[in-house]
Amino acid sequence: MRREQVLELCRALPYSSEETPFGPDELTFKVGGKIFAMVSLGDEPGRLNVKGDPDVVEDSRRLWPQAVTTAPYMSKRHWNQVRLDGTVPADEISGMVRRSYDLIVAALPKAVREGLRT
Repeated sequence: MRREQVLELCRALPYSSEETPFGPDELTFKVGGKIFAMVSLGDEPGRLNVKGDPDVVEDSRRLWPQAVTTAPYMSKRHWNQVRLDGTVPADEISGMVRRSYDLIVAALPKAVREGLRT
C-alpha cells in the first residue's frame, strides 16, 4: 500500500481529522482528539505509525522485521512503525489502520464516543 492510499484510508474513517502538530513532514490523524495514525510526508517510500494490541504488535514485527519496527517516541508496547515499501500486504496495512482507529474510539470517554454518533 502506498502513502497516498494510506492517506485516503485514514481520511475516509468517520470523524477523522488531520493536522501537523509535529511539523509539516508528519501528518497526524485523530478521532475524538486522540491520535490513531501518523503518516510521514517528507521521505520515500513513507512510514505509518499505528496503535495495536500488544500481541498483534509483536506478531507484526516478527512477520515483517524489515518493514515493521517500534514507533519512535511512542509506546513500544502498543505502537508500530510500518515502512510503506510494499513489504507488508495492503490488506494487512488496512487492517492495522482500522484496528488502531477502533482501539482509540473504544478508549474515548463515553460522552465523546456518543458525540461521534450524532
